[in-house]
Amino acid sequence: MPKFDIDLSRVTYEYYITGKAAINFPRPHATSGGWHYLAYWNSKVGEAKVSLAGIHYPDTRFCFGDTGILNATDELERMGWKTDHQIYMADHSRATGDMVLKWVLGRSEFCNVELSEWFPDDHDLDAMVGMLRVAIKKLENVQGDRLSRWLGSQLL
Repeated sequence: MPKFDIDLSRVTYEYYITGKAAINFPRPHATSGGWHYLAYWNSKVGEAKVSLAGIHYPDTRFCFGDTGILNATDELERMGWKTDHQIYMADHSRATGDMVLKWVLGRSEFCNVELSEWFPDDHDLDAMVGMLRVAIKKLENVQGDRLSRWLGSQLL
């Protein structure tokens, strides 16, 4: 199974854009993300490398609910994208949370998220840590312990 879609045709509220494509989408007033926009988004040819929650990533609503799932249709259209339906995307915090939970629920030894680098603003970092602490309580013991240990290593 591919790790991403190359267009926006399957994007819905349920299958929203998440992961690195969402993190690298520039958001107004955000202090995080947007670093590698062109690696994921090419409006000139209508091609995007997007991972979708519930398809390429686990559905994380059991931990995060609908927090951070935004309608990005207007922002995409302002950036030159032609859309024929509503496009939903995780904000930077939700996309980060989705990436961390994908790691927690998977088998990889290392998580490639670095919270202090990705959230240089203390307020944003605190909010992200709070979101992950809530998730710990909603995970099974082994998974919650894995997330708790990783989160502790990020806060040293």
